[in-house]
Amino acid sequence: FSGGKDSTAALLVLDALYEKVRFRLDVVHVHMPYLEPEYHIDEALRIAERLGYSVELLEPPRRVLARRMLEEGLPWRRARWCTYYKTRPLEEYFEEKGYDYMVVGDRAGESLARRRRLKPGDFFDGERFEPIKHLSLVDVVVLVRSRGLVHRDYMLGLTRVSCRYCPLQEPRRAPNRGGGGWRRGPRAHRGGFEEGVEEVVPPHTLPRVPREPLLEVSASHRRSLPQAEGGVCAGGARSHTPASGRAQ
Repeated sequence: FSGGKDSTAALLVLDALYEKVRFRLDVVHVHMPYLEPEYHIDEALRIAERLGYSVELLEPPRRVLARRMLEEGLPWRRARWCTYYKTRPLEEYFEEKGYDYMVVGDRAGESLARRRRLKPGDFFDGERFEPIKHLSLVDVVVLVRSRGLVHRDYMLGLTRVSCRYCPLQEPRRAPNRGGGGWRRGPRAHRGGFEEGVEEVVPPHTLPRVPREPLLEVSASHRRSLPQAEGGVCAGGARSHTPASGRAQ
């Protein structure tokens, strides 16, 4: 859970889905030392706590990451070695806890590659649960803004929440987050889950602009959730829901 628009929209869908299907959810944030601003941790905590969720913080070993940076230099488009260190802690946590599904905040409309990869219709792909894959960019922005859960980076004119030197970031993003900050840019049962998601987020094939808010979610989330078999893990990846109502 980065606190970006897609992971926040996925968490909002899960929060509304809980009203229809009982499950356990852990929210996890993976921080990348050296490459990612420290305030990203605070933003992820702030947004999740607004919905009543606590966050488990993970990060790769700092000494290992520092050595890799000295050996390889900063990641670039043809050598995105950082991805392994970003996803590996989450995968290990998922396996250790024995979660049933990892929630992924990917959307088919983000790119042609994702449209090809994300299967139409089904919200599940193996151990991946993809609750917002049918939503358009406008859907996600309207949903997040309607709840006042906008990440600080967007208020600075950035289009993505990512590491400061991310090779996939837009060219006009200036890597000077220190001191004065960034420059402003120009601009638990599968069947039950499927039925519940279709009610919360009606499936559709074409992006549409909603005339009304997509979801109505209670301002606070129950912190004492009943135990359920299995679980889900949220945060742009697999997700498991604990009785404490933790979110990733």
